[in-house]
Amino acid sequence: MIDNNLTDITYRHFVENVKDYAIYMLSADGAIITWNKGARRMKGYLSEEIVGQYFGVFYSEAEQHAAVPKKNLETAQRTGQFEGEGWRYRKDGSRFWAHVMINVIHDEQRKLLGYAKITRDISKQKEMTDRIAWMARYDVLTGLPNRGEFFTYIEKLIACNDVRHFAIFTLDLDKFKEINDQEGHLIGDQLLQHVSGMVMKILQKEEMVARFGGDEFVAVKPFDDESEVEAFSERLWYCFSGKKAIPDAEIIVSASIGISVYPRDGTDIYTVLGNSDLAMYRAKNSLDSKICWYEAE
Repeated sequence: MIDNNLTDITYRHFVENVKDYAIYMLSADGAIITWNKGARRMKGYLSEEIVGQYFGVFYSEAEQHAAVPKKNLETAQRTGQFEGEGWRYRKDGSRFWAHVMINVIHDEQRKLLGYAKITRDISKQKEMTDRIAWMARYDVLTGLPNRGEFFTYIEKLIACNDVRHFAIFTLDLDKFKEINDQEGHLIGDQLLQHVSGMVMKILQKEEMVARFGGDEFVAVKPFDDESEVEAFSERLWYCFSGKKAIPDAEIIVSASIGISVYPRDGTDIYTVLGNSDLAMYRAKNSLDSKICWYEAE
């Protein structure tokens, strides 16, 4: 015959000594009534500091004001279990990304006795997931949006049926291959990082500059007046031209910029992008201007 008291003691001892999971009980009103080693390790509170407090203390102030802890308990009551992820806060104010499960505990008459709560710190998993998601959208070398992110943004601009036009800019560093050949690819990479860092500082609302590969960059600027396009092209020119002091060298560079406008220069993005390419190549061959607008003729 199984001794139920021995079983309960053994189970409590097992739960108390688990170190990788925060496992604790809540009263029916959400007050903490037990606290295991995993909880102490994960959240930084000793049992005597936290038992009796409302479990909402682990949430951000914004979530506390929005009654998120209470809503999570209500979900557990309604469905039998709450499961979710979010930021939780330690005693020292630092935060970690948590996977949380809250299970309802009833007596034999279905009276609510409280809740069993299990929390796991999955910050490393989230960091890895976020990194993979970021790499799918951004260029690893420069931190700028990549080709896929650029086209996603363009699709949104076209889909919103905005009355404004938008300009596409194709940018290319002049003689970048020579820089790579003479100075080495490390210097070339540092140069690309340098100009990209400058670009990030000058971008305004709705403007985007993406790296398509190598020294090929493409920008977009929604506008109401063409003077806005000219001003943006000048800001881009400043980023991609002139003397650039990078960690291992000082290089003087110039860039060629081609500009086309949707829908004036094409009713689909690929046509507009191709036309900005044509304008950029004209700028490369021009002795007068390194910024050229597409001209149909």
